[in-house]
Amino acid sequence: MEQKKHMAGKYEIIHAFRIGDYEVVIGENPNSQPEEQYICALCQENDILRQYSEMMVSDDYAEIAELYGQRIAELAKATQRALLRPKFQGINEQ
Repeated sequence: MEQKKHMAGKYEIIHAFRIGDYEVVIGENPNSQPEEQYICALCQENDILRQYSEMMVSDDYAEIAELYGQRIAELAKATQRALLRPKFQGINEQ
């Protein structure tokens, strides 16, 4: 059975990593303008829709891959801080 491609507009998602409430994605569109061949974005989804934000486009795959790694690391740190935050009587301390 053939799997349906994960798409963000005209970009096929070729890498995705879920962490916390987000998915960090890399998309590719070989038919786009050369300077817009790759994207890196954050994705949030629910039962109805997917929302992409903080998109960066480039013709340089290495640049996009570096941003992808940075975003994963940033989200990992934010998730770790949230999980380690002390809780008192079910209320998160700021």
